[in-house]
Amino acid sequence: MEVNSGSSVISKNIISFLSICVVLLSIALYMQGRWYTQKGELADPDCYTRLNRVVQLHESGKWYDSNNPRSNAPYGENLHLTRPFDVLLLTGASLATPLAGFKDSLFWWGVLISPFLLIASLLIIPWTFRPILSDDDSNLMRLLFISQLGILSYYSVARPDHHSLLGFTFMVSIGLILRVIPGSLNKTICYMAGMAGAFSLWVHVESLLLIFLIILLLGLFWIFDDDDDFVRKNLHYTAALFIFTGAALILERPWHDLTKIEYDKISLVHLFILGLISLFWSVVFSLRNSPVFSQQGRGWRFTIAFLGAVIVGLCVWLLFPAFFRGGYADIDPRIVPIWLSKIEEVQSPLRLDFLRALIQLLCSAMVGIAYIFFSFWKEPDKNMKGWIFILSGILLFALPGILERRLLLYGNIITVVPLAALLGGILRWETRHVKPLFRTLILSFTVISFCAAFLLPDYIYEKMVVKEKVSMQNERKASLADLCDELNFPLNDGSATKHRILAFVFYGPEILYRTDYEVIATPHHRNAQGILDTYRIMTAASDEKAYALIHRRGIDMILVTKDPGEREYYSSAPQGSIFYDHLKEESYPAWLRPVELPPILSTSYRLFRVTG
Repeated sequence: MEVNSGSSVISKNIISFLSICVVLLSIALYMQGRWYTQKGELADPDCYTRLNRVVQLHESGKWYDSNNPRSNAPYGENLHLTRPFDVLLLTGASLATPLAGFKDSLFWWGVLISPFLLIASLLIIPWTFRPILSDDDSNLMRLLFISQLGILSYYSVARPDHHSLLGFTFMVSIGLILRVIPGSLNKTICYMAGMAGAFSLWVHVESLLLIFLIILLLGLFWIFDDDDDFVRKNLHYTAALFIFTGAALILERPWHDLTKIEYDKISLVHLFILGLISLFWSVVFSLRNSPVFSQQGRGWRFTIAFLGAVIVGLCVWLLFPAFFRGGYADIDPRIVPIWLSKIEEVQSPLRLDFLRALIQLLCSAMVGIAYIFFSFWKEPDKNMKGWIFILSGILLFALPGILERRLLLYGNIITVVPLAALLGGILRWETRHVKPLFRTLILSFTVISFCAAFLLPDYIYEKMVVKEKVSMQNERKASLADLCDELNFPLNDGSATKHRILAFVFYGPEILYRTDYEVIATPHHRNAQGILDTYRIMTAASDEKAYALIHRRGIDMILVTKDPGEREYYSSAPQGSIFYDHLKEESYPAWLRPVELPPILSTSYRLFRVTG
């Protein structure tokens, strides 16, 4: 550990070197087949869905077409995903196309894009938190950042998923707001902050949490500060949100679709809400010098803000009541018990098998909150508004993180901020009070202890909590990629290579990516009919009932796996023998013909041709 006697406690170059090593090590492990994801594969079905979108955009050139006709065949599937992350993937793949061809370039850029965004996130940390952290503390935050498995999992190699982009835009938005809050009005920063918020909302509507937090705190600062600048800051920030969200809406949707109401994707609902909030601040700004406002105090400002919030909430409730049910407001309730309840990222970390991520976040949050209150007591005037924002962010994102695992990323990022300040304070105290002979050893031990503290919950969890459990998706001896290679060969019956296949819901996106087949089910909430029909066929109590559904969907191929995970997926069906069991146990009906597979594949899969 390099220690400087000057302004830097730990060398910035050492931290940069360690950060790069973490990224390169993950890539090297993946290339050697020692990563969580095998070489040549992607982390989960959502990643293949992203690549499918980009391939379709590249081949068709239809920017506004989000419908995949080969999914949920023959009806197609219209996804809730948006274009910003597609553009990142398309740009990187296009630049490398002269070297390796578009599809190979897209795959390998998909492997690398999240580590690339991790590097970008690490680079902007010093800029993001400069208003409240010293340069030393910002560098320490980079070190703590790469010590959190809860963060690194979203920036993982072979995970081309928009969550890594959301992590980056989350920090950009925080950095801009930390510059809006203190000091006098800077319109440019306000509009840049609004643009960052609108872009993040365009990437995914879960960004509304951060946007609403910012609006809430800017409003509270207006209430408690007798400062006309906060009226202007609120006015310009909300106006920028409204303007740039409108621009994003036009870029994402064709003209005929602009008025469509959707809650899982940027739509007129979100523009309407931001427009109401912007209108409220326009009214406050117009009346700020009237006697009604200028001669009243905090109580009156609180009343005005409360009434404004009630009016906005009432308007939304009257016009778009489903908004308050969140992004899954329009989900078909029939697929909740059979599919959504089995999706990890929307589950609560309070479940035993996800508990370690929550333990790590809550431990970090408690220490960070305690440090912030200590700072308020010791130095009450030092960057207080900025630290109030960080404190509010910890409270906001820790609580939703308890309810939904996918929100843990934001909580993990923002809790690192006070921990970096705490570590920096400890190191500076040790630098002043520890004798030079032992200083390097003590400083190194302190830094390692802080970083190891993030790994301790994982160690305890693995030793004391984790039990052997069946994976729903990836415990297969033969990879799905190998099976897809086999599917790409013509069948011996002389039929074409393009078929409509019934397969496990989590296999759909990869089959779409690696073959020309059409599929029925994919693990996305908008494909409710495909999920339901697949489940009904596989859990049918009789072969005749299964055949009726198979004939209706025009299915000519059926794929099942011998992995216990697929059988567990159908465990909520009524007790008794089901169609899936018939396929596994050699008791399949006469209208199915088994397709011979190579030995390495036949140990994991069974493939059938529908002949009746």
